[in-house]
Amino acid sequence: MSKVKSTPKLVKEGKLSYEWAKSHMPILNNTIDRLKKSKPLKGVTIGFCLHITKETSVLLMGAKELGATVACCGGNPLTTQDNIAAFLASQSIHVYAWHGQSVKDYDWCIQQVLNHKPNILTDDGADMNVKAHFDKKYKDLPIIGATEETTAGVTRIRAVENQGKLRYPVILVNEAYT
Repeated sequence: MSKVKSTPKLVKEGKLSYEWAKSHMPILNNTIDRLKKSKPLKGVTIGFCLHITKETSVLLMGAKELGATVACCGGNPLTTQDNIAAFLASQSIHVYAWHGQSVKDYDWCIQQVLNHKPNILTDDGADMNVKAHFDKKYKDLPIIGATEETTAGVTRIRAVENQGKLRYPVILVNEAYT
């Protein structure tokens, strides 16, 4: 069950923002359209810890269209767009995010995503990856891999690796060749 700030007005505003962002992402849309019939992510649970924005909503909805079970939390307590969170929750995406969370709430939201037992993590800042590695209740999660987006997160992932505790591969997006 999601935990977001939600009203019909927020859902409507979120849907409009999602549709606008989607209309400006032709490459992602074409990729999803090409693959969605085969549902390549069917049976896969993806945990996202990202800024909940209109752009992120296109990625999350795309993962759902490709068959994934999607659970997400905000990558920062202050950056969640409540209208987007409300819209995503209305679309059967598990959302644990609202603008202005306390540090305690932020941590709780990350735990809720990990409680979905994700196979893949997509993280911004490595908070979810670090919790998956060091909180004993998550040591047996079926995680096969992850991504990390930020320079600070890359530093944290490298520290986990240097301790010999990295349990699954993490793609360091900032260091990927494009």
